[in-house]
Amino acid sequence: MHPQVMKAIGANFLLLLICGCSLSFSRGPFTIKGRLIICEPYHKGNDFANRRLSLLKGKDTVVKNIKTRTGEFVVPGLEAGQYTLVFTNTFNQHLEKILLVLTDLEDVTCCTDSFVDPGGQTFIGKISAPDRIKLFFESTGCFHSVKSFIEIQKRDSTIIASFYSSGEKKMVTKVLTKSDREAVILFEKQLRQIKNLEGGCTTVDYYNYTANGKSMLQVKDSSCKWNGYFLLTRKLFGIKV
Repeated sequence: MHPQVMKAIGANFLLLLICGCSLSFSRGPFTIKGRLIICEPYHKGNDFANRRLSLLKGKDTVVKNIKTRTGEFVVPGLEAGQYTLVFTNTFNQHLEKILLVLTDLEDVTCCTDSFVDPGGQTFIGKISAPDRIKLFFESTGCFHSVKSFIEIQKRDSTIIASFYSSGEKKMVTKVLTKSDREAVILFEKQLRQIKNLEGGCTTVDYYNYTANGKSMLQVKDSSCKWNGYFLLTRKLFGIKV
């Protein structure tokens, strides 16, 4: 068979294949099933908190205030197309997840502990020798009471952190790596954001940042949604408070 004929047949076949796929994908309605989850390994699982969740198509709201049950949600009756799932995270920030709906989506996951960096300076970012930054932490609840602190100081070009907890009753000291410093910076930025959350939990966490003995930032967290100090001490010292 002549090469030009073969080429024409191949092109027509490809066109038919694309059209066939397009037609099959255009049928609906489709359903989205998903979960709001905490992706942090130490607390991984469905997020049971009451969070705002909406579905948009372009600038139009398709479904507002999608109901969740134990962190799971279902949105039926959707046409094919691109959608934006908008939800609030642990820090009351609005996050977006783009979804291309050409068939039923069975397991859409939204990490509610994802964080949008608001920028800005941090205490450790401005530290210079011989500054001392101290983070005091106290947590009280029905069945526990703990006090702890992390002290950070700069010696020449090295940043050193010391940790003490009423549970451990011993001081642990280490030189902070680049990854450690990034964890401290992230913690402070999340702490500043967490103060905007509503409380209501029986466990209350108190945070007090001091710089050279002067109180610089005080936050009370009774949301039971973050556990930031626990995550930080696990990262820096491998210790559970």
